[in-house]
Amino acid sequence: MGRKKSAQEQAVKNTLGFKHIKETLITKQGIDAVLLSLGIDREMLASVELPDSVEQINEDAFSRCERLTEVSLGNGLKKIENWAFSYCKRLPKIRIPLSVQRIGEFAFSECKALKQIMIEEQENGCMPILEVAPHAFSGCEQLEYMYISSRWYNIENYTFYNCLGLREVKIESGITRVGMGAFKYCSHLSNIILAEGLQQIEASAFERCVQMESIEIPNLGIHGWVISSVNQCEKAWKKCCKNVGIVSWLLLIYLLY
Repeated sequence: MGRKKSAQEQAVKNTLGFKHIKETLITKQGIDAVLLSLGIDREMLASVELPDSVEQINEDAFSRCERLTEVSLGNGLKKIENWAFSYCKRLPKIRIPLSVQRIGEFAFSECKALKQIMIEEQENGCMPILEVAPHAFSGCEQLEYMYISSRWYNIENYTFYNCLGLREVKIESGITRVGMGAFKYCSHLSNIILAEGLQQIEASAFERCVQMESIEIPNLGIHGWVISSVNQCEKAWKKCCKNVGIVSWLLLIYLLY
């Protein structure tokens, strides 16, 4: 019988580091091949470290790595594609480097333990626009606070759908659209601050946010404010109506009737 592996040896074995690779694209097939060569099941992978040479993480690359608790993304990364880290149920936090320009559909969907999303910015100079696709963070039940900076292109449909623990959202100026169902079923969301420049809030954007107490809306006359955006958010609805510009208020009446 062989010697039983120590906990430290097992931890090292279950850490996947790519410090010396030259490939710019990480694929599911490539990951599975490496794991097979190391004798590691996908479900047992605990830690991932990617070098700056990696520019793209392809679809499903780390999907369903259910014991993954640590991810380090290199500063050369440009794209995180659809489902790349979906169903990584133990991942507690993620840092998105400044170099990233796209986060694909369902990229971090159903990461149940994800409490912190850090999207890097820089104080001076021009920052790259970040495209965050629909459902990118849907089902992240432990996420509590989200700061959406001017790097974001827009908030797309169902981006934070069913993020049950989300309590507060701050949206910086530069965001022009909040998509359909973007915060739907965020049942603990109590406060949201919208910035100047916002032009469109689509249907059901805040639907079923039953704990919503306040929505700060700039007095600008928002186009496309659909009445169902705040359906079943009675507390917030009474307050936010006081802050909506007359153009938006007339539009609400028009849409309702």
